[in-house]
Amino acid sequence: YRTQKSISVFFSDITARKVAGEELQKLSLIARQTDNPVIIQDATRKVQWVNDAFIKISGYHFDECIGKPITDICDGPETDPEIIRYVAEKAAKHEPFRIEALNYKKNGDTYWSDVSCQPIFDEAGNVIQYFSIATNITERKHLEKQLQKEQRKRQTKIAAATLKAQERERAIVGQELHDNVNQVLTTVKLYTEMCRDGIGDTKEIMNKSIQLLQNSITEIRGLSKRLSAPSLGKIKLADTIKELIAAIDLTKRIAVSLETSGIESLEVEQEIHLAVYRILQEHLTNILKHADAGSVQASIDLLVGHVHVHVKDDGKGFDTRKKSGGIGITNMITRAESLGGTLKLISSPGHGCELVVMLPLPA
Repeated sequence: YRTQKSISVFFSDITARKVAGEELQKLSLIARQTDNPVIIQDATRKVQWVNDAFIKISGYHFDECIGKPITDICDGPETDPEIIRYVAEKAAKHEPFRIEALNYKKNGDTYWSDVSCQPIFDEAGNVIQYFSIATNITERKHLEKQLQKEQRKRQTKIAAATLKAQERERAIVGQELHDNVNQVLTTVKLYTEMCRDGIGDTKEIMNKSIQLLQNSITEIRGLSKRLSAPSLGKIKLADTIKELIAAIDLTKRIAVSLETSGIESLEVEQEIHLAVYRILQEHLTNILKHADAGSVQASIDLLVGHVHVHVKDDGKGFDTRKKSGGIGITNMITRAESLGGTLKLISSPGHGCELVVMLPLPA
């Protein structure tokens, strides 16, 4: 400012304003260039600005968006009403939120968005704008839907396999009772009638009857033990498996070596305990019936938070690519998968068979 005898100069520090202006330019550039749709709304949630990414995905022109309520642009008939209610509630409270919502394009097609929205306040604490940034998650949602569909199909197969297994067990019981126990008891009845009527050597007939009755008791006891679950109570997993192997050894048909040093003190939930028992029982029974094996090596230990079961035999093996006629293997796989585990059978003709089971333990 010029005066009569001098010039007055006034300086004003605008550093903060310049920095803020540069930051605003950077944010504006990011909002324009990002692949994520960005929407800025006013305090009444009417659109003030959208970036090119939103225009590209929605099919709207820029001018078609400005001044319209965000719900008119993004929501449609299949948008979840609960999501719409939740967003309105958050906006009324001036709170930030994040949602996954089904949005609509201009042509009526739909897409899924993961949306984060943040209210912007002035110095007095009043909302002046809402800033929203979204991510297109349509592909992820489609994959989730496909996974859910496959899980439902898998659950249906598990249920069918379970029912089939139950029917098979009932058939086994019926056949065992009819072919063995029933025939023996019929013979005992005949011998008893002969004793009553004084026919034949009574002492010899009674001895035969006693032996036949003992055979029936043994048959029923074996059938009951095979079908009923082991008494798990306070028995540790290692002890239960040792009892199972001891029962196999009694057949004198195969030599089984068992290693359980890694789980001697392990106590597991009953579901896992029973699953390990039943899988081993089924597999060892299959070896006895079909493998023509002379020896089996079995081990159970802990591996990275899992119960790890490994069984290997020296039998004739089989082609795992061919579908088995029975449902025993299916039941084994179903048991493992129902507990979040895995079961693999590794075999080929002439090279024996390996069973590998991994069952996760609770944290």
